[in-house]
Amino acid sequence: MICSRKFALQNFLLDFLWEKQMNLRDCKTREDVDRAFTEKGVSADNFEAKNAMLLDVMDNPTVFYSSKNPPDSQKYELILASFLSREWEYAEALDKIGV
Repeated sequence: MICSRKFALQNFLLDFLWEKQMNLRDCKTREDVDRAFTEKGVSADNFEAKNAMLLDVMDNPTVFYSSKNPPDSQKYELILASFLSREWEYAEALDKIGV
């Protein structure tokens, strides 16, 4: 019975995370992204969480920074620009057709 409850909780959490991704995935502007984060309770200065969520939606691409370790706020601006460019959708489409 404990395993069953644990499995149900894991599925609930996965569904919850998927719902977050789907809402964020539909965002087309900076304002949409900000609104999605606000609705999910992510604070405006929690750049680490924002970065992780955006990268997850984009299927975790490798990101290179010109400086060795920029602050999370600068990483966020770069990741957000990449997200809003929607180029990750092209890569996703190519993966689906096996290219």
